Amino acid sequence: MNTENILVLFSAQSPDLKALYHGIALIERIRARLFVLLIHNCDAIGLRKSTSLEHACMDIVRQARQEELPVSFYLGRGDVQSELMKIIKDERIDLILIDADDQDMEDAVKKIKADMPVQVIKVKEKSVF
Repeated sequence: MNTENILVLFSAQSPDLKALYHGIALIERIRARLFVLLIHNCDAIGLRKSTSLEHACMDIVRQARQEELPVSFYLGRGDVQSELMKIIKDERIDLILIDADDQDMEDAVKKIKADMPVQVIKVKEKSVF
């Protein structure tokens, strides 16, 4: 199976962006498209709080787009599983990248894996191909 559509999944509480760096390096190498899904938690009254991780992610996505790389950014505001299943279906995702230290996102992927058979890679370090 050829990998054409790669999803980087993380939340505002994810430890860092190494999965995103890995994804960008990977799409440059194999000529795939990258989709970034940031699941954003809301506070008790539903207000979105921007994080430094979100700002850093947006800077990386903006830079990748300036280099004409096929990168799309999605901000999920709902339930992790429903947001994840929707983007997998809508964008025909072949591969999901998550940070090896992001237990919340790993648990979310495990819950939908039976319904959405996609390959998952846990990224342990920032890599450059």
